[in-house]
Amino acid sequence: LSQALIEIGEAAFMGCSSLTSMTIPESVRAVNRVAFHGCINVASINIPASVYFLGDNVFPNRIDVDEDNPVFSSLEGILFNKSKTKLIHYPVNRTGSYNIPLSVTYIKDNSFAGCSGLTAVNLSSNVETIGYWAFGNCTGLDTVIIPPSVKYIDVQAFYNCTGLTAVFSQSTTPAVLGSSFGMKVFENIDFTGCVLYVPFGSSGIYAATDQWKDFLTIVEMPEMKLSEHKLSVPAAGDTIKIAVSTNLSWNINSDKSWLKLSPESGIGSDTITFLAEANPSYITRYATATISAAGVL
Repeated sequence: LSQALIEIGEAAFMGCSSLTSMTIPESVRAVNRVAFHGCINVASINIPASVYFLGDNVFPNRIDVDEDNPVFSSLEGILFNKSKTKLIHYPVNRTGSYNIPLSVTYIKDNSFAGCSGLTAVNLSSNVETIGYWAFGNCTGLDTVIIPPSVKYIDVQAFYNCTGLTAVFSQSTTPAVLGSSFGMKVFENIDFTGCVLYVPFGSSGIYAATDQWKDFLTIVEMPEMKLSEHKLSVPAAGDTIKIAVSTNLSWNINSDKSWLKLSPESGIGSDTITFLAEANPSYITRYATATISAAGVL
């Protein structure tokens, strides 16, 4: 390309599948949408420091950005804004799973669109918004983990993710799902085969919330909560009760004979009674009660 070129127009090289390499000169300021879309045989392109605008779906594969670029950055061929708070483009030819960096708060529209080799994605604990068609046509996507930080998922974000078998939504309050003219977030997926996993005690609200209720199987994830984690009793002894809230089978035991527990096992939520015998000594004593359940660390 000419060293005098300032802008690469929309769809300028779209569908040029025979193209094998491309060098963007330092003179270029803007690369418009789908400029290199479909150039599947170009392994990567380098975005010089001069480029301040990139349109949607500029290039399908690896994108590397000059470290002096003030607007964009890259990490392992994945395109971000400069501060890496916005994930803009993931190479469509990548396979396997991907853990989104902690810095990311926004997954841009179309950022993973067409990544059929992507099998699982773990959103970081800081992601707040998932954009339109963000994972559209990711037909190999099997598992999605949505952290509590996610507040909004735009329409058709997971369109045609036909391979989905598990969606883990970790918030007790369902994220708002976008809709427009009948279009939905989880559109054209197999609601019969895909299981929605939600926090303990929240299946009811998911089953009553628009779009989330489309999942035919909603399963509460294993969880255990205790009303207290540290207890103090007088030297004369005492009886104290704590509540355990869980959907699991559990066991509890004490490492000291003077601390009796009842019941010592259970299924689901219950109240556990701690009976501490009187201390015959003036020395402060300590005991540890350990409660355990399969699936909970």
